[in-house]
Amino acid sequence: MKKRSRLKLIFINLFILSSAVSTYFFFTNISSTLVTTISFLIFIFTLASLLYLSYYDLLKMEVQNSVSLLLLLFFLLLNLLPFLFLGPEKSFQITKSLTYIPYDNLLAALILGGVFLLTVILSKETLLGLGDVRIVIAIGLIIGVGNLWLWLNITVFSALFYGLLIAYEKRVFKGLKIPLVPFMVLGTIIVLLFRL
Repeated sequence: MKKRSRLKLIFINLFILSSAVSTYFFFTNISSTLVTTISFLIFIFTLASLLYLSYYDLLKMEVQNSVSLLLLLFFLLLNLLPFLFLGPEKSFQITKSLTYIPYDNLLAALILGGVFLLTVILSKETLLGLGDVRIVIAIGLIIGVGNLWLWLNITVFSALFYGLLIAYEKRVFKGLKIPLVPFMVLGTIIVLLFRL
């Protein structure tokens, strides 16, 4: 088995393990309400979509368009509708320690989307693509502005570590391309675990 395929297998197993752990934390912190049941279904949809997007990016080095667009539109509606109809101060208690604040999430999406879009424009899509911008906006709509710094550190340093491993294995540093979505998703899962 090649080293690169072993690394992919390790990352896939880490994602499966993190999804199992996050599901356990979600179940142990829920109260039995309709909002919690709906939020659990949203959680499962989100986790499945993010894991699929990670796997797709890991295999093909590109972002899957339809699933990423569906995830973006879903969370945009999930944040915009309460914000517009219930007001910017409205929040929802999901678990004992997780509060869903649409205003906070929309602000995070604007910040992350703006920074990543600026990177795409300045690099002429050599560093990132527009698919990465879609994913990062959806992630901003999920994690909120208070978790951006933690998410960014986890994403950047895990991608850097993976890139250094691949560069060392191939003995090539210049022009090395690595998938970014798996690390964005890893950061999201860890941030959600901290919030649960």
